[in-house]
Amino acid sequence: MWVVANNWTDVVMVKEGTLVTLPCSDGPAKLTERVTWMVMRSDQTRWTSLLSFNTSTGPAGKLLSSTSSRTFEVFEDVSLQFTATATDGGRYSCLMQQRGGKLNERIILLALLKLTLAPAPSIPVGSTVRLTAQVSPSYAVAGGMWLSPTGVPLLTVVTAPGTLLTKLPQVRLEDKGLYTCNIHIHSQNGKAEYSHTLAVTVNATKVATFPNITYTCGVNVRDGEERDTDDLLSCPHYPLQGLAIRCGAVPKPGSDAAAQDALDGSSVEGGEDGRWEMCLPQPSQEVGTLLGFLGYGAGVEGPGPTGSRASLSHLAVTLPCPPVYGDFVRLYKWRPNQHNSKPDPELVFQFDRWRNHTNKTKSHLQLLGPSSSEAGGTYSFLVRPALVDAGRYQCEVFLDDVVSCQSTTLTVLHGSTKSSPSSLNLTCMYTERSQVKLATWTHLERPDCQLPMKAKLGMLTISVSLPVTSETAGQYACTLELKNKQKLRYTYTVTLPPAVSVLYVQGGRVSEPSALSPLLSLLFFLVPVVAVAVGVLLWRQGRCSSRRNVDVEHTLSHCSGEVENIYENPEDLRQ
Repeated sequence: MWVVANNWTDVVMVKEGTLVTLPCSDGPAKLTERVTWMVMRSDQTRWTSLLSFNTSTGPAGKLLSSTSSRTFEVFEDVSLQFTATATDGGRYSCLMQQRGGKLNERIILLALLKLTLAPAPSIPVGSTVRLTAQVSPSYAVAGGMWLSPTGVPLLTVVTAPGTLLTKLPQVRLEDKGLYTCNIHIHSQNGKAEYSHTLAVTVNATKVATFPNITYTCGVNVRDGEERDTDDLLSCPHYPLQGLAIRCGAVPKPGSDAAAQDALDGSSVEGGEDGRWEMCLPQPSQEVGTLLGFLGYGAGVEGPGPTGSRASLSHLAVTLPCPPVYGDFVRLYKWRPNQHNSKPDPELVFQFDRWRNHTNKTKSHLQLLGPSSSEAGGTYSFLVRPALVDAGRYQCEVFLDDVVSCQSTTLTVLHGSTKSSPSSLNLTCMYTERSQVKLATWTHLERPDCQLPMKAKLGMLTISVSLPVTSETAGQYACTLELKNKQKLRYTYTVTLPPAVSVLYVQGGRVSEPSALSPLLSLLFFLVPVVAVAVGVLLWRQGRCSSRRNVDVEHTLSHCSGEVENIYENPEDLRQ
């Protein structure tokens, strides 16, 4: 319980097992007739008498407490000295009396500090170092912080009231040195600060081993099916002293002679939900025998739904990590289509939440989950994969000396198109073929239609003749069926070419023909025709009139024989 208000005048903090002196007065108690020391420990609610003596008899010396059967030393200033144990933390009262009345009372808070370092020195390289400061009583602590040997503040977490923790995951040689814990204690003058140090030494000749490795395998034992040993065993990067395999709700291995021989020295425990857990004390010697047993009338079908993922290229997919609230996270990746060659994995991501440090070789990987030790939850990775990002991933979460591993196989499907003057080629490519059971192209509107396909390793291509007809138009789908029955589909729609239509410009805008367009078209056709006809008629009429006038002119001239200009003799013209 954390107490905000306090009634102590002094604070004394010491480590457990050290000598402590509690002051009572600022000088010799000359006027004091009687002194009484009382205690209220951290787990108590009432005062208990420790010592009571008369100063006239001489207080200096060692006195035996009548209540605790312990020996305390009292000095001339009636201060109290003793060796502090783990249960001595709390409040101490020194009451000085004269002539039966209260002369002075002083209340001292004794805070006991316990510093722990794990693992114990000397510390192997790669260990997770834990530095803990525990103060009793816990209500005395107002706050605190761990500092590095260079004085840099470290992430410090209050794991319990009065307990301050920091960690150094994957410790290196350069991490050695003196670490300081600054602790703030409630006092009447504000916050009293106390500093204590803890030495960290790292053994360069010793490398950390992780005897407690849990592999979240997600494998299923099924009769007569092909097994993949890579799906059963993982975490190959550390010397193993023990291995635990936790699997889903499937039958646990049988009890025949082969099973007994294979599981000699190991333990198999089954739960009420059908889950079983197998622990091997020396997996390096027994793994081969165990896998031989699993192949004896049984098989291992590599990771089930929780161990396999499939995604279209560049779509988000989540790679899970073990359900562990860890200190340090690593993600390894095996290249796709390399399942049987046993290549070395690539370390693609590391995250140290205590140092808040991230190191990754693939920028598109995004870590999800707690970003600091103050956040709860578990980890996972978000990736928008390209074809090269397929493969097997292994997430390893370190929590103190325990490593938890989970392996996920990712299959990626990518579709593309390429056109030529005579055809449209539809291609789908996929990587991490070990998880693929079947790949095919189909016409969704005509699923019974057999499409001619060109197949290469990890690639299928079909061709659609151009121009597109009503029979070849529609949706085409490339479908992958994985071994765990999961299906993934890429679709492409082939459309008919659009019909040719006349566009009209109205007010600067292009619009489609309206219902009046046939009439307008007819009108636009008739106007020039009528204009031509009228022109022809006018031309013919003008020609006839000219010829008639000429004939009249020539006739009159011929008949008269005398008049050359018809306009000179109107009478002749009238005749």
